[in-house]
Amino acid sequence: MSRPDNSLPDAPPDIHRWPDPQWAWEYGQQVVGQGWDVVDLDTSMRWDKQGFLAACRTSFAFPDWFGMNWDALSDSLSDVDVPSDSGLLVRWTGWGPMARMFPADFAVATDILTQWVVQSRSRSDTVLVSLVGSGPELELTAQ
Repeated sequence: MSRPDNSLPDAPPDIHRWPDPQWAWEYGQQVVGQGWDVVDLDTSMRWDKQGFLAACRTSFAFPDWFGMNWDALSDSLSDVDVPSDSGLLVRWTGWGPMARMFPADFAVATDILTQWVVQSRSRSDTVLVSLVGSGPELELTAQ
């Protein structure tokens, strides 16, 4: 999740880290009141690639024929409806074990989510992805 040379140095990260789950829940309640959609992505018991993809299939209500691979995730995220007058908040809980035990898969997952956020922004949609709860220290920068 590195920042290209042409981005603003004070731009927010494409994926945010919210260590306090209570605050993340309260923030979600606030944005729902403003017309946002919220997707809760929980990988607390699904720490590897297949578990992450299964959680995405459920949380984003992907069709049964979802391919359960990185390309399918990238393609399917581009089809997720984002409220045009507000936005979409994704709260990813249980990300810490994946980041620690399967760092390569975690890196691919966060890269795909980051690309989705950036592509959404280019379409004037607002997507926020938040890592909720504890996990290893990460360097989250804007793209």
